[in-house]
Amino acid sequence: MVFTFALAYSLIRAATLPPDPNGGSVITNMKEALQAVVATLGCLVGSIIGYYFGESSLLKSSNTGSEAGTSKPAPEIQPPPADGKGSEPIKQIEKPTQKGDT
Repeated sequence: MVFTFALAYSLIRAATLPPDPNGGSVITNMKEALQAVVATLGCLVGSIIGYYFGESSLLKSSNTGSEAGTSKPAPEIQPPPADGKGSEPIKQIEKPTQKGDT
C-alpha cells in the first residue's frame, strides 16, 4: 500500500512538472521518478523481507533443534595419554639458509 501510494504520488508529481527546456519531456521526468521510487522502495522491501526471514530462521533453528533432537552435543575432549606413549616425538626443524647468510 505504501509502495503504491509513493509510486502514484511520484508519477503524478513528475507529470505535473514543466518539461526541461534542454530537451527533457514529461516522459523523461516520469521515467526518472519511476526509477528513483522503485529502487528506493525495492531496497526497503528487500531489507524488511531479509530481516524477517533471517530472524524467523534463527528462531526456527533454535526451537526445532532442542525439540526434535536434531542438535548434536559438543564432542568430548580426550585427555592426552598418561604414559607419554602413543605420540610422536617433536623434532626440531633447522632454519633454512639464504644465499647471503654465511
